[in-house]
Amino acid sequence: MEFIQSIDEKILLIINGLNCDILDSIMFWLSNTWFWLPLYIILIYQILKNYGKKGIFIIIISLLVIAICDQIASHLIKNTVQRLRPSHSPGLENLLHYVNNYRGGKYGFVSSHAANSFGLAAFLFKFFNDKKKWLSYFLIIAAILISYSRIYLGVHFPSDVFAGAIVGVFIGFISYIIFIKKFKR
Repeated sequence: MEFIQSIDEKILLIINGLNCDILDSIMFWLSNTWFWLPLYIILIYQILKNYGKKGIFIIIISLLVIAICDQIASHLIKNTVQRLRPSHSPGLENLLHYVNNYRGGKYGFVSSHAANSFGLAAFLFKFFNDKKKWLSYFLIIAAILISYSRIYLGVHFPSDVFAGAIVGVFIGFISYIIFIKKFKR
């Protein structure tokens, strides 16, 4: 476990150490939910355009997927594991570069940003992969960028993000399977 923690810290310090003013601004915005509002509007438009009235259910399930991912990551796992974020870890917190003095909450395992973005991408992937492949891949790229920004900002270890992505993909995939079974009825 110490070996994994050591690698986690080294990767974090490398990514966080790549800082510059331009990247600081980009990464800070990539972590901001409001930055992605145009993408969410495009998603809603494309879902309604491609699926009509059935699209309303896809949108509702998408919101539920995000809510489930967020609750599991933010409340269940973080409060159970209680792993300090790098920005709150003694001995590490003073080695990090912070953007706008942003340090996040106390606990970081698992990353809610990663869980939410990968959950949404996993759930919607198949819907768009049939009709709008570019949007499926854009969702994955967005999830990766959001997750990377969390490491860059020093508020998550790489393993926090990786585990969050796994949680999100699992919930998104299971939700898709359940939704499709109910949808076909």
